[in-house]
Amino acid sequence: MIEHLVNLEPRVLFASDVQIQRGEGFVELVGPAAETVNFSVERIDGRTIRVLGDGVTTVGGDVSRRVRIGRDALVFTLGRAAGSSVQVRDVSLAGGVRMTAAGGAGLSVANATIGGLTANLSGEGELIVEVLGTTVAGSVRVEGGQGQSDLRIDNSTISRDLRYENPGAAIANLQMADSRVLGRRTSVLTGDTTDTVAISNSVFTGRFALATAGGADRIHFDRDRFGNISIDDGAGLDAIEVRLSYDFNRGAHGWTPGFADYQGAQLEDPVAEYGDLPANIGGRGWSVGATNRSDDLVSYLTRRIGRRQGLIGDASYVLEFDVALASDARSNAPGIGGAEGESVVLKLGGTPIAPSTGGDLNRLNVDIGDQSNSGPAASISGNIANGRDAGDFPDEENKPYVKMRRRHTHTFPVRAAADGGLNLFMGTESGYEGRTVLLYRRVDVTLRTQR
Repeated sequence: MIEHLVNLEPRVLFASDVQIQRGEGFVELVGPAAETVNFSVERIDGRTIRVLGDGVTTVGGDVSRRVRIGRDALVFTLGRAAGSSVQVRDVSLAGGVRMTAAGGAGLSVANATIGGLTANLSGEGELIVEVLGTTVAGSVRVEGGQGQSDLRIDNSTISRDLRYENPGAAIANLQMADSRVLGRRTSVLTGDTTDTVAISNSVFTGRFALATAGGADRIHFDRDRFGNISIDDGAGLDAIEVRLSYDFNRGAHGWTPGFADYQGAQLEDPVAEYGDLPANIGGRGWSVGATNRSDDLVSYLTRRIGRRQGLIGDASYVLEFDVALASDARSNAPGIGGAEGESVVLKLGGTPIAPSTGGDLNRLNVDIGDQSNSGPAASISGNIANGRDAGDFPDEENKPYVKMRRRHTHTFPVRAAADGGLNLFMGTESGYEGRTVLLYRRVDVTLRTQR
C-alpha cells in the first residue's frame, strides 16, 4: 500500500503492491482487486484525484485502464494545498468514502453505491462536498473547518443519519433536492455568519434538527416532508421560508371541503367532491359549491399543516397564495342579491384553529370577515368573475368554465399553534343568490416567518 507520497512527479514509483506510473498526460494508480486503496497525499498541486468506472483511480486526465477497488473504504488524506479535490464516479464501495484535509478541498460522489461518507476539514480553506445520484447504505457526516463549507445532496438516498457541521465564523451552505434521509436524525449546525439551508422535495423520516447561531441566516423548505423538526435560530434574525405545492391533478392531498353560514334547507344541491373536471378544463381537481339561498353562503377547502412540512411552533407567518382554479361565473351578469361573479369573493388565509361550524346558522368558528370584508383567518383575493361577458354568453345553462389564476398575500399574519399546526383556508363567500361551483386545480402556498 502507499502510505506517503510527497508529490506526484511524472515518474514510475513502487510501494508494496501498488504501482503509480506515468500515462499520457496523467498519473494512474493501479491497486490489487482485493485490497482497500488508501491515499495519503501531502501535496497535489491542484491536480484532481478521480475514481471512475468500476474502480479506475487516476490523478488528472483521462482513464486508460480499469481496476477494482477493494470492499473496504476508500480513504483520502489530503494536505494543506488549496484546490485539492476527489471525484468518485460509478462505483460500489461497501466500506464507503472518507476524506480528511488540512487545506481547502472538494469531494464529489456521483452515481455510486457506498457504505458511508465522511468529509472533514481541519484547517483553513473551503470545503465542498457533493453527493449526486448516490445511495449511501450508512451515514453521511461532513465537518467544515475554519473556512466556508458547502454541502450539496441531489437525488440521493441516505439510509442512516445525516450530520453537517460548520459552527465557526465561516459561511455554511446546505443545498438538498429530491433526496431522502431514512435514519433517526438529521443534524445541521451552523455558526455566526449568514448561512443558507435550502431543501426541496426531500423526505426526512426521523428528526430534523437545525441549530444556527448569530447571523441573518436564510432557511428555505420547498415541498419537503419531515418526521419531526426543531429549529434553534439563535441570536440572528433568520428568514425562514416554507413552500408547499398541491397539484390536484395528482391527488386530493388531504384537503377537506365544508360549508358555512346557512340554515337547514338553505344549503341546496351542495357539491364537495374530488374527481374529473369538465372536458374543456381537463384533469382532476376539487369541485366545491352549492346554490346559495342564505345570501351569505361560504364554500371552502381547508388543510392542516405543521412540523412535518417544516413549520415551527408559535412562529408568526406571512402567507402567500398562488391558486389555479376555474369559474363559470360570467362578468356583468346581474342576479338576485348581487352579480353572478362580482358578488362572490374568493378568500384565502390560515388559522391555528381547525375551521368547523356550529349552531343553527352553521357559523364558522374562525373569523374570515363578512362577505366583502376580510378577517384574520382569510382575506379577500378578488371576485370570481371569469371575464366572459354575460352579453356574449346569455345561456345560463351552458356557460363555460374558464381557467383563472389568483395570487394573493393574506393581509393578516398567522401564528402557528404550539405544536407548529396551522390550517390553510381557501373558499368563496357569496352574495349572489344563485348557484356557484368553483373548481380548484392547484394551489401553491409560501409561508415566511414574520420578525
